[in-house]
Amino acid sequence: MQCEVTRNHLMVSKIFYKVNKRMFLNSVMVAVVLYYEHDLRKHYRVVRHFYNESITTKLVASKRALLFRCR
Repeated sequence: MQCEVTRNHLMVSKIFYKVNKRMFLNSVMVAVVLYYEHDLRKHYRVVRHFYNESITTKLVASKRALLFRCR
């Protein structure tokens, strides 16, 4: 399972996979993750996951939001 960030190119697929083990039942998924810039490895939280990118576009306006696309 590969995850890429559409807002910026941070590679945090391992962290994302640990948080979303139960969500990887579908082949394509979009998720929004809030994180703390000082320590991305420990402080992160999945807010919601969508199947429509247009919905998440508004949520990614925040600097703390990352939009992930997983296939």
